[in-house]
Order: sequence, then C-alpha cells, then structure tokens
Amino acid sequence: MRFHEPVKGLTQPSSKSKVLLRIGICYHVFKLAREHARAIDAVSTIHLHSSLIQYLLTADTGLM
Repeated sequence: MRFHEPVKGLTQPSSKSKVLLRIGICYHVFKLAREHARAIDAVSTIHLHSSLIQYLLTADTGLM
C-alpha cells in the first residue's frame, strides 16, 4: 500500500466538525485568558487572546 492512497473507511472531517473544533479551541483560549488576567495586566491579556481567537476563527473557515 502506498502512502498517497486513501485508507478505506476514513473520511476527511466535515466543515461542521472543523468549526466545532475551532469553537472549542476558542473557548479554552478564552478560559486561559480569564485565568491569566487575574495574574497579569487584564487589558493587554484579554486583547492578546481576543486577537488569537479572531485569528483562529478566520484562519481557513472565513467565519468573521
């Protein structure tokens, strides 16, 4: 079997599952931002993480 041949029974993830995965990642990033905001400067931390969330959403799904 060659590496470039598709394996039977395996499919590419749907765009819906990719979006759900991205939303899950964004949720965890936001949770981390909230925890870190207690320890460091809240405004800059939230800004940094919101920029990261925006990047994750627009990376290849075009949601925003």
